[in-house]
Amino acid sequence: MKTMQKAMLAFILALTLTLTLLAAGGNAETLPASEPEYGPDGIAFVDGKLTERFTLKLVRPTQFNDAIFAYEKGFYDEVGLDIEWLDVLPQNVSLAQAVQSGLVDVFGSGHTTNIVLARQAGVNLKIVNAATEDGPDFSQTHMTWFVREDSPIQSAADLKGKTLALTGLGSCAQLWTYVLLGQNGLDGTDVEYTVLSNETLVEQVLRQGDVDAAILHGPKNVIADAEGGLRIIAQSYDIAQAAGNGALSAVGVRAFTEEFIAEHPAVVKAYVLAANRSQVWANANYDEAVKLSAEFLGVDLGVIAGCPYTKSLWVEEDRLKFWVDTAEKYAFPGFETLGAVDVKDLYTNDYNPFYLGELSD
Repeated sequence: MKTMQKAMLAFILALTLTLTLLAAGGNAETLPASEPEYGPDGIAFVDGKLTERFTLKLVRPTQFNDAIFAYEKGFYDEVGLDIEWLDVLPQNVSLAQAVQSGLVDVFGSGHTTNIVLARQAGVNLKIVNAATEDGPDFSQTHMTWFVREDSPIQSAADLKGKTLALTGLGSCAQLWTYVLLGQNGLDGTDVEYTVLSNETLVEQVLRQGDVDAAILHGPKNVIADAEGGLRIIAQSYDIAQAAGNGALSAVGVRAFTEEFIAEHPAVVKAYVLAANRSQVWANANYDEAVKLSAEFLGVDLGVIAGCPYTKSLWVEEDRLKFWVDTAEKYAFPGFETLGAVDVKDLYTNDYNPFYLGELSD
């Protein structure tokens, strides 16, 4: 009798398992584990890391950047990435050009407009990860518009016909200047732009009186304001707030070329994971992130500050669309035709393990 009861129990258990597997779409005899997906480079992304280590080439950061935290806190290492730093870009070579040539692998500092303009120039960059946003706290503000303390310019409405110093055309500084001027009844072409190679020179020519106004990013804006002699006439958060969302003035993005993504899909996935963990860590440990940045860059703690990172773990289309719509509204160079840019072409979440549901933290 006991033997028959045991046999019956075994039969019931086997039947239950079979029905469970069938209900889940599985095979009643075997339930094979999913096979790793190897890219053309022979590398797969399994259990949150690469099956083979890969050396990723990055431009060495010169300011607060998630690459610093990913490197110093071991987030790159734990996903199987080794980092090779390029200290300085060659003269007259943009970051987009450096990525296209293979000099570096990652477009690790820039915005939506940079991606659009690069693609228009034939560099097939694709956004794979979000990054910064703006903050109302002055110490974490994206950009600040300054004039000399003794300047007759009281507001953006007084900038018509004046000279404005910044570090690049087609940049975030120029875009939000277009918006600022438009909000004050002017046109983006109503000022003369003086382009300089770095923000130390931008501040210098303003203090010397060689230009009428200048734009400084953090932490240069905080330092310049503390030194005195300058006056703030606008801040990026306020400009974007008037445009619909203050935080979105600093939509930072991270990108690879489409060719790199096709050749190294697992590497891109590992990078996205490390970058996201780095950004989450920085948001939760901002003071330590500032200190770590100062140590990495070899500068005084007082000259480091940075924007917060988006709380989303993947690229949100609306954030990118805000930039494109704003650029088109104010006829920013390269965006003169309404609807010409399809935001969906700019990004992919197909290599984001959080978006795909492969990881939860």
